[in-house]
Amino acid sequence: MENGVYVKIDQFNEVEHTLRLIKGKLNDAKADIEKIKSLKDREDAELASWAGKLAEIEEKVSEMDRSLSSPGA
Repeated sequence: MENGVYVKIDQFNEVEHTLRLIKGKLNDAKADIEKIKSLKDREDAELASWAGKLAEIEEKVSEMDRSLSSPGA
């Protein structure tokens, strides 16, 4: 005769219910992580855009400074 594990049906049902709850929480956490990742990607794109605009402004200021500093101005 094989050695088996005997569990009361109500205990089995409770464990099964708990596992379903845990799986649901895991799926919720995965969805939250995807939302955060999407938000971070949008923020990174926005920051890159701002950095580009800042570099353009910096270059224009440098051009103005050179223009004003040159001897023929």
